[in-house]
Amino acid sequence: MPEPHARAASAGGALPEDAWRRRLRLFLLRAPLLLPLLSCCGAIVGGQGWALSLAATLLCLLLHRRRLALFVLLCTAIVCLRMMTDERAREQALEAWHEAGTVVLSGTVERELSSGVILGLDDSPLRVSVHGDELSEIRTGERIRVMGELRPERRAALPGMFDSAAWMRGQGIVASFSGARPERIGYDVGWYGLLGYCATARRLLADRIMPPGTESEPERQVLCALVLGARDRADDETMLDFRRGGCLHAFAVSGLHVGLVAMMLWPLLYALRVRPQVARPLILLLSGVYVLLTGAQAPALRAYIMLAAALFGLMLLRRISLVNIWSLAALLLLLINPYQLMQPGFQLSFGVYAAICLGIAFCRRDTPWFRPDPFIPYRIMTRGEMRIQAFDRGVRGVVVVALSAWLISVPLGAVHFHSFNPWSFLTNIAITPLLPLVMISGFALLFFGSVPWIGPLAHAAACHCCSWFIATVGFFASLPGAYIPATRAADPGAYMIMGLGYGKSSCMLGNPGILVDTGSSSSARWTIDPAVFHGGYAPAVILPTSNLRSATEGLDVLRQSWPEARILNPDELRGRFLRVETEAGQYLICGPPDDLPTRPAINQSPVLIWQNAYRRLLYLGDAAAETYERLPRGERRADVIIIGRNAARGLDPYTVQQECGARRVILLPSLTTSFEAADWQWPEDFLKPGVDAVEQGSLEGANLPPQPFGQSVSDP
Repeated sequence: MPEPHARAASAGGALPEDAWRRRLRLFLLRAPLLLPLLSCCGAIVGGQGWALSLAATLLCLLLHRRRLALFVLLCTAIVCLRMMTDERAREQALEAWHEAGTVVLSGTVERELSSGVILGLDDSPLRVSVHGDELSEIRTGERIRVMGELRPERRAALPGMFDSAAWMRGQGIVASFSGARPERIGYDVGWYGLLGYCATARRLLADRIMPPGTESEPERQVLCALVLGARDRADDETMLDFRRGGCLHAFAVSGLHVGLVAMMLWPLLYALRVRPQVARPLILLLSGVYVLLTGAQAPALRAYIMLAAALFGLMLLRRISLVNIWSLAALLLLLINPYQLMQPGFQLSFGVYAAICLGIAFCRRDTPWFRPDPFIPYRIMTRGEMRIQAFDRGVRGVVVVALSAWLISVPLGAVHFHSFNPWSFLTNIAITPLLPLVMISGFALLFFGSVPWIGPLAHAAACHCCSWFIATVGFFASLPGAYIPATRAADPGAYMIMGLGYGKSSCMLGNPGILVDTGSSSSARWTIDPAVFHGGYAPAVILPTSNLRSATEGLDVLRQSWPEARILNPDELRGRFLRVETEAGQYLICGPPDDLPTRPAINQSPVLIWQNAYRRLLYLGDAAAETYERLPRGERRADVIIIGRNAARGLDPYTVQQECGARRVILLPSLTTSFEAADWQWPEDFLKPGVDAVEQGSLEGANLPPQPFGQSVSDP
């Protein structure tokens, strides 16, 4: 830097314009792919994002980088053309599918789902998801023909619930179908065919780690997920602690796993006396095989592209720029599939890596923590001082990397998953030395598990390392506040209704209050649990409405999330009145009469009255008319009524509304999905603004104007 510029910088003043321009030009010489990446991101986002694309192009012109400006325009044009083509094809296809109803789809299976497949259509750039039990045996790479019926787009009604519409947009899927009668018509000979063979190999290798009869062992489940990326082998209970501990990313094969594989291969090849000129291409080849075996997901592809660029740079004796390599990986993936930018995994992968690079740059300039004297030259250090220096670099690297990753993952996790973990920073530091041990022992078990003498040792080492890993994660997951919703806590007088599908629903009354109906295990795990948690509710009491096996399984799931909640047994409520009081108010629970038949199971549904300083709510649900008639006449008044339908012993909602004088009536899915086929119809003056129909969705109760409790409400 010239002397005047140096004096200005040392004095804390701003650098002259020419100095900033030279710095920018030097930066673009080292990372020329950053501006094309930013321009493509702006074009994909659209709207105000186009300002980023324009700024990237103008910056190139201002710095007299005309060739780079042309490259920026070329990349942006490719992305825009790809998105415009897909959007035009999507509009035409959706119009045709809506008119046809049931269509015949043919294409290549690009990915397997838990209940279907992602299908790339023949002679079209479009991708669709097809769901159905008959598709469970279809594998990646197969070409199939299937009859499908277009399904409506499902959006998340409340934070925390799975948003299938957002997931489909992130995957570039234009529509979802219910499929039946699949017909195999061949096998793809291209990329997806290769992924299909790799998926078959992954299943065979996972069977070596998890032989028949060991599927319930958490250690083997974690080994399959960490070593091979086979997350389908891990059950929800095993993944729960990893989710609460803030290290669920360990289950997804990412740059950490690919980097560990490369680090394990390098000393192995060195020990086998393989020359560096041969070792580097061999590491690149073996790492590529590993990425394919694990499914070639975006985080793993990002890491592999960066590893390949770094190794090629070393082989060509070129200077390596981490920013340029990072930009190259992101740009290639976005040119192939622009919709990946909207995926949480893509944003977390590249965002965390960028934060780690900044952290490493800071760590290099930071003052050492443990080095005895930073001015001692390395060549005259003693062995003890060298060990202290190596220890200092390792500790600073682990802490700075974990802190950088945590700082960027917290806002992204709050946006996409509506939660954050304050302890994940410490969790990642603790598991950093354990993860290489798990990976090394897992590969040893994979390749030497059937060798006499060595196999049992590899098996014991892998299981012990994995048990330490699980115990460490479980410790941090059990700390207070380990898993916090990013939304504010709900008001004590708030309520929430969750549609579970198939005419079922669950309701949360008050905070802390009573959670009515637990649903099946699937509904409890994927709808009730996340919706209640991210909505800011804390159930003080859980009230199942039946003792069916499905309700018991759903109760077991919710009991894990809220072990301190009181459980009410439906059988103990028969013929009884029970009063419960929480911070949200007072509850009167009226059980069904003793002589009421227990079949169908909805006859066991109780009636609840919840009162606080602001409202009086009557929850009828699917209760029978006899249960409602047990309520004393003086209790039959409410501001809000929540009502479903008991097909055998139903209530007349209009009569109940007139009798209670409610200002708001909420119809549950069990009623809105069946009232059209009923013998009676809604009176025309009943469906007014104060009536809400919840159709397979969810509704969060808005606060009514405060009204003293006990005052009669006669004007609906």
